[in-house]
Amino acid sequence: MSHLSVQKLADRYRHMPVTVKAALAYTICSIVQRSLSLITVPLFTRLLSTAEYGQVNVYGSWQGIMAVIITLQVPFDTFSAAMVKYQDRRDAYTSCVQVFCVAMGMAALAVIAIFEPWFSTAFELPGWIIKLMVLEITANAAIYCWFARERYEFRYRPVVFLTLVQSVISIIFSVLSVLNSSERGYARIAGNSFASILFGAAVFLLCLYRGRKIFEWEFVKYILGFNLPLLPYYLSQIIFNSSDRIMISSLKSSSEAGIYGIAHSLGMLLSFVLSAVLNVFQPWFFSRIADGTAAQKKRITTLIALGMAVLVLGILMAAPEIILVMVGKAYREAVWAVPPIAASLYAYYCASIFLYLDFYHEKKACMNAATILAAAVNVGLNWILIPHFGFLGAAYTTLFSYLVFEAVAYYSYRRILKQYGCQEELFEDNWILGIQAALSAAGFGILFLYRWFWIRMAFLVLVVILILWKKNKIIQIYRQLREHGKL
Repeated sequence: MSHLSVQKLADRYRHMPVTVKAALAYTICSIVQRSLSLITVPLFTRLLSTAEYGQVNVYGSWQGIMAVIITLQVPFDTFSAAMVKYQDRRDAYTSCVQVFCVAMGMAALAVIAIFEPWFSTAFELPGWIIKLMVLEITANAAIYCWFARERYEFRYRPVVFLTLVQSVISIIFSVLSVLNSSERGYARIAGNSFASILFGAAVFLLCLYRGRKIFEWEFVKYILGFNLPLLPYYLSQIIFNSSDRIMISSLKSSSEAGIYGIAHSLGMLLSFVLSAVLNVFQPWFFSRIADGTAAQKKRITTLIALGMAVLVLGILMAAPEIILVMVGKAYREAVWAVPPIAASLYAYYCASIFLYLDFYHEKKACMNAATILAAAVNVGLNWILIPHFGFLGAAYTTLFSYLVFEAVAYYSYRRILKQYGCQEELFEDNWILGIQAALSAAGFGILFLYRWFWIRMAFLVLVVILILWKKNKIIQIYRQLREHGKL
């Protein structure tokens, strides 16, 4: 790249609005984080046995559940609204929220210390690991609060810097811990936790110094009033996404939980792409509803759905090779669980776009019902299928649960259309649901091709050619979403 080109890019960056700079910085940061995570997967899967890797997965699942109970998700949904409500007292609110999370964490530690044998048995983890989990959750809450505070005012540089530094330090701590311990699964957990606790403590002290507020009843009342009623919803979401690994470890073995964890990571590999698409699509869709043009633009939703399906098929075709290169032969059985999990990702896309109409009209009851029902189906089927079919039973349970989630979301979408007297369809339902059926069927078909390398590679080349052929159309759709989404 020439000096003039670099100068032109630098000038363009300097003249960008701060909102665009922040979005660009967070996107690049997310890509770097994901890349670091992918790079370390081959390292840790070769340093850890499948059972030890299963311990890490089970720890992560329990951590998600405990985080909801301890923090009430205060650093997330409530925080942005509070930044508006208390715009002249943002630092005070931030420090108060962090102290609240620390107090909840200390209370959890006290309960765990009293009933440690019970928790150890239920979690299938040593007591000291469970206590470390609580400390990590508390530290992460402090970091997330600070992130939200900085992001709200577009101070993206310190957020990006701390995120990347913490990611690197976490990897270093984890590798050193694993190499110097005989209990390598727990060492992997401890190394990552120590990094989070270190950075969380520093951020907590900084925010406490800025806000100088330990307790204020108005803030606490606001937190409890907003988050406690949503606790069943938050827990059902986490259980929906995490119960499979816990139940595999409990009903089968940690080794199978480790293999399933790899399958789940690969099946959901495109989740960050989907998140980026939905983050752009939501404001665009809301704008189209507001100006009455959503029905005329429904083909865009179908093209996005088709694009997601093509990308998922590409991952499915290369799954055996990705697993062999990334994690080695010890995890090769994971490939049979990838197709149903990957098809679940598309179901999540469909459910999300259908539920956006609920969000737009502030109809949260069906959204809560969809999540709770899907979580109940997930746990029930896992309880029945895992003892007989192991991690494969959990994989197909995941797909079925997401299809239930999608079905309830679709029912809610149709109900709201009728309630508000909408005469035109906002989505091309037949196409979107037809792609779901085709993708699920293709997933089953691809299972029979996993022993035929060249056939799969030929199909993968066709997928790449299709993406390159339609790249201008893809870029055009993305630009249209950004321009009309008022981002």
